Amino acid sequence: MDLLYALTYSKKPLISERNIKIVVLPKGDNLTATHIENFFERVGLEDASQAVASLNAANGKIDEANLLDTLFEPPLARAAESITQYDFVFSKKGGSASTPDVDMIELSGVERSFLAQLSERVKEIREPLRAERDALVPKRPKQFAFLDIRKSFLNILGDVTTDKKKYQSHLFKVLPQIYSGTYHHDGVLLPAFIEKTEYNIRNGTPDFNLLKYDYFFLARLRNTNGDDPMDDMKNSKSYQGGLLLGRMAQPLDRKIASFEKNYVGLLSRRISDKQGLLKFANFINEKLAIHDVAYPNLKQASVELAGLVADMSDREYRKNYCAFGFFESYFGRYSDGAKSDTQANDNNQ
Repeated sequence: MDLLYALTYSKKPLISERNIKIVVLPKGDNLTATHIENFFERVGLEDASQAVASLNAANGKIDEANLLDTLFEPPLARAAESITQYDFVFSKKGGSASTPDVDMIELSGVERSFLAQLSERVKEIREPLRAERDALVPKRPKQFAFLDIRKSFLNILGDVTTDKKKYQSHLFKVLPQIYSGTYHHDGVLLPAFIEKTEYNIRNGTPDFNLLKYDYFFLARLRNTNGDDPMDDMKNSKSYQGGLLLGRMAQPLDRKIASFEKNYVGLLSRRISDKQGLLKFANFINEKLAIHDVAYPNLKQASVELAGLVADMSDREYRKNYCAFGFFESYFGRYSDGAKSDTQANDNNQ
């Protein structure tokens, strides 16, 4: 009866995230009871991932390049070859017998071969970013150990010290899109990324140069036409203006106490519109003058920024693009061993 009606297996998710439950039901040709039982009786998702990592670690090295993303490990790893399709049932967990699980979305007949293609695409997107990030920051905090879809969403949308509701509700929305290959637009991710970056700065743990790789990873997952999805942002006047503003602000961290916490950590509030951007640029120019910081490259950046602002309409301005550009250049001095122009000049004063 269990095998025929999936009575037990419908309550046994292969993927679980607090109040999100994803039941994966296998389909195929010439399936036997053993095939199905083996599929459901293996170790859970997190245990499986940790077992792979532990096995590799025991051999002296974790082969990250060949690790499956934890979203694709359950249907693709250690499943009988006769399993060719899956039904995905996305549910919200109930709290008790009187409040049972509520099935919200169902994806029927998802081809295993299609999931394998998606998994390979995730690897192709992940590996260049992983290699670049690992070269930039070889020793990383635990939450940045691997580039993984769920971990990247968690790093941006919440963590154990904050409310996870935003993370959970967003994951419930996008997971069906990821499994069906229709994750093309996400209006939540960039604002949440800027908010999280500022939060970490205010709390004394600026990690933009690590967190941005989670954003790049998830942004590129939405790409289907071969173009870099970051191009639209990087080619915008708002982003270019942010780069210039961040370059101008670099020296002030060493001149003004708590500059990062009080100004960089509240950046999006200060540049909420074009007028705010201009006001903050003037503030930075004033502080540079007061602290006798007048390097030629900073003066040039100020002139270029003024020109960009004058040439940009209110409708064109995007504060999140501007903030991203600001962080890129402001924290760019930590990107490698080389000093920025402002640092070199500062040491020569």
